[in-house]
Amino acid sequence: YIVENQTKTISQEFSNIIEKIKNIATSDLKIKSDNIDIADTAESVKGIIPKMKPLAAINWLTRNITDNGTPYYFYQTTDGKVHLKSQLAMINDLHEEREYVNSNTILMYNEKDKLANTTAEFYEAEKFRIDKLNSKLNFSGFSNIANGVLGSKKYSVDIYAKNYNDNVSHEFNTSKLLNNEQPFPQKYIDDKELSGRNFYINLNSGAFDNGDNYHKIINETLQQREQYLNGIDTHSQEIVIAGDFNISVGKSINLKILSNTFEDDDLGTNEDNSAEDRGASGKYLISSIVHTFTTQSFVSRVVCKKDSFIDNQ
Repeated sequence: YIVENQTKTISQEFSNIIEKIKNIATSDLKIKSDNIDIADTAESVKGIIPKMKPLAAINWLTRNITDNGTPYYFYQTTDGKVHLKSQLAMINDLHEEREYVNSNTILMYNEKDKLANTTAEFYEAEKFRIDKLNSKLNFSGFSNIANGVLGSKKYSVDIYAKNYNDNVSHEFNTSKLLNNEQPFPQKYIDDKELSGRNFYINLNSGAFDNGDNYHKIINETLQQREQYLNGIDTHSQEIVIAGDFNISVGKSINLKILSNTFEDDDLGTNEDNSAEDRGASGKYLISSIVHTFTTQSFVSRVVCKKDSFIDNQ
């Protein structure tokens, strides 16, 4: 469908965003209906798509719909299915209950039983072991403040009603986070005057005799959507695990990251360290996967992100 996207430009009217996305996907991009998994929303508005490529039009429509303030994403998984799914739905769609752990060794081998490492128990231990880990330590948490994650202000003008609404503040919302604790110290959360970003919206309440237009539906949720959209980059991990075709983008995953410092100084160099890094551990969203085959192995390289922590930072 990427080729189909490059062959045409569309300009169409719409009265229901979800139905229009489905229509573009099947009619313009030629995606089979049984390969489409598109969530329903209650938001219905009228408008006209300006001249755009089909995928650009879908992204343009998607950016103004929310699920309890969380954004939607349009993406494809390795099984060939194309999804439209909210960040809230991704949080609730857990890949596996069990945690993936960057254990240094798998202590399953039994000297009395040379075939111990062929058991189902060993297979499960290998499946949930993180072979390699790359934690991107940067200042994304601070840059996200400038993107309106911690707080923002909104200014809107209705050109039909001749109304101007200024200084609508948004405070950090913790209700739809991946983990229990916010990514910022409480003193910043309590500061109601903080505003890292300003938003400006042009409204036209008289665009249609009945029904809202494209900009109206995002007016009430824009600031909260931007918080969740940008906040997901607070912390990211790139992990390498045993190859797994069942893992997919758009699901959440639990990671238990062991610290590279030892609580027990008596541990030998080949023994496991059980001290957990509470800042790095937690629930993440899977954002990308690359499956790699070699002559000796099959691994999955997974990039995952989170917007919060399991302990107060």
